[in-house]
Amino acid sequence: MSTIGKRILKLRKQKKLSQEALGKKANVSDTYIGKLEKDKANATLKVLEDIADALETTVNYLRYGESPIEQLAVVPETFLVASEAKEYIKKHPWLMSKENIDEMSDKEALSFANDLLSQMTWVSYKYKK
Repeated sequence: MSTIGKRILKLRKQKKLSQEALGKKANVSDTYIGKLEKDKANATLKVLEDIADALETTVNYLRYGESPIEQLAVVPETFLVASEAKEYIKKHPWLMSKENIDEMSDKEALSFANDLLSQMTWVSYKYKK
């Protein structure tokens, strides 16, 4: 079974990064990276976001093992990470109420994306049989 640690290790090796190099990019120690890879430590959401950024992936991939294409098909119950909320909105430009998603603060992007999820839930009830 694939774990967060195994996915971090796999991506780190694919990118030819040492634990020390990944730690520096993610602002954590190489020892901590080693513990994560061995599933001996749990990362906070902030740390997962930093590691995901350093590995050029998403928190969803690290947590669930979904590729970016698979993530488009799966709509989360709620967005917890602003970068993933913004990415979701960017993939669906017709949802945008502003000209540029990057002009939104993280708080605005999370609120907007979660409001969209709420609206989709309400609309889906209309068409349930």
